[in-house]
Amino acid sequence: MSRQQTIEATRRLRLQELCRQLGSQAALARAIGCDKRQVSFWLASPEKPGSKNLSSRTARLAEAKLGKNHGWLDGVDPSSSVESETMRAAMELLAAVSKVHESGTDLTTSPEAISVVYNHLVWNRG
Repeated sequence: MSRQQTIEATRRLRLQELCRQLGSQAALARAIGCDKRQVSFWLASPEKPGSKNLSSRTARLAEAKLGKNHGWLDGVDPSSSVESETMRAAMELLAAVSKVHESGTDLTTSPEAISVVYNHLVWNRG
C-alpha cells in the first residue's frame, strides 16, 4: 500500500466516523454542503467502480465547515507536539518558497500547498 493510499484510507475511516456521529451520509453531506452521492463515492471501497478519493482541498474545506482542526481527516492529532512542530515546519517552508516563487503567490494561504507539504513531512520523518 502506498503512502497516498494510506492517507485516502484514513480519510475514508474518518468520513465513516463522521457519518456515525451525524447519523447518516446525508447528514454529513448537508453539513459540508455537498450532494449525498458524493459522500457515497468517497466512502466506497477504492476497488469499486465509481469510487472517488477525497482531495486535500475538499478535506480542508470539510474540516473547516465541521469545526475540525486542519488535518483531522488525514488522522492528524493537533494536540500532539510532534504534529504541531510538523505544521510549524510546513508553514515555514511554504513561507520560504513563497518568497522565491516567481508569481508572488503566498503559499501559506493555499490549503492544497499546506496539505502537500505537511503530508510530505509526516511521511518522510526519520
